[in-house]
Amino acid sequence: MHNFRVIKYGATLHIDCHLTLPWYYDTRQSHSEVKAFENLVKAHCKSPVELFIHVDPCEPVSCRLCLKKDCPQRQHPHEQRITWTYTNIMRDLNHSIIC
Repeated sequence: MHNFRVIKYGATLHIDCHLTLPWYYDTRQSHSEVKAFENLVKAHCKSPVELFIHVDPCEPVSCRLCLKKDCPQRQHPHEQRITWTYTNIMRDLNHSIIC
């Protein structure tokens, strides 16, 4: 996730973010991942939440940071886990550039 923005209008939180998913996911798979992410966020928020999520495809350089163990397209072994901070989650850069 990157380019994360939260705006509060009244009691409702509006979240806008980009979510990096495997480039080979079809529309149904991407939609399913987005819904799962939305449900996870909503389960942890006390306020009503509306999400706007833009999906970005992963790139080969992303493999070094990707936790997806069963990726059939992996080009590099996993090397590093991102520690999310307020600063790096807000940046308008995909996760392969954050670290």
